Formats: sequence, structure tokens, C-alpha cells
Amino acid sequence: MPAPQPATPGGPSADLDVREQLIRGALALITDEGPVDLSVRRLAKAADRTTMCVYTKFTNRQGLLEAVYQRAGEELLAHLEPHVRDGALATADAYVARARLDAGRYALLLGQPLAALGIPDAARVRLVADLGALLVRALEADGLPTPAASA
Repeated sequence: MPAPQPATPGGPSADLDVREQLIRGALALITDEGPVDLSVRRLAKAADRTTMCVYTKFTNRQGLLEAVYQRAGEELLAHLEPHVRDGALATADAYVARARLDAGRYALLLGQPLAALGIPDAARVRLVADLGALLVRALEADGLPTPAASA
């Protein structure tokens, strides 16, 4: 197997790094200040990038927020996953602790209408379905009957 090649300036890896930096920067701003006030200009300044860079990577603010929403949801699910084997109460406790710790991200994910941010409602439907599946597995870990078991 060949050794990984270093990223070349302007190459595909460099693009992913910039995109990743922008997503992480947006998540940090949302964690601190909430999702409503996130602007492309503020993100660009915080990431030491130009607004054109943000638009190049995400087309518009809506594209950026969709990517950030998806990432925040993935991180929430990844945070909860290790607690599933300990049952529903442990999973619920981890969920509440995460919501309190990251109120801005919680507001983005579940605390306000997505239409105000230009994010399709389907994104929340997917997240809630994934959270529901995770909860069913936590209930199963407790040995409790679940909708799948009773069907």
C-alpha cells in the first residue's frame, strides 16, 4: 500500500481541510452564540478566510448551515452511541448533558424551526429518526420491549 501523499496547495486534500475548518469554525460560533446570528462574513473573519472562500465551498449561507447541521447531528449521535449499551437512562442522561453543554448546537438541531435557517425539514426528520433508532437500541439493552420487538 503506498504511503499517503501530503496535501498539495489547492489539491483535493487542501479543499477538504478548508471545508473542515469552516464547518468547525461555524460550529464554534454556534456553540458560543447560537445559530440565528451566524453570518458568512463573521465565519470568514473567525476562520481568517474571505467570504468568497465560504461561498466557494458552500455556495451560500444555506449550504453552509446544511453542512453544519449534518455535522452537528453526526457528532451528537457519536456522543450518544457509547451510552446505548448502558441503557435508556444512561443514554438520556448523556443527551441532556450534551444539550446543556452545547446549548447553541442543541438550538440548531432541535430547538427552532429549520425554515428560519433555510435548512430543509428533511434534515431534522433524518436526525429524529436516527435518535429514535438509537433509543430503541438503548431500550433493548435494558431488556425492555421495543416497537420492533412487538411488531
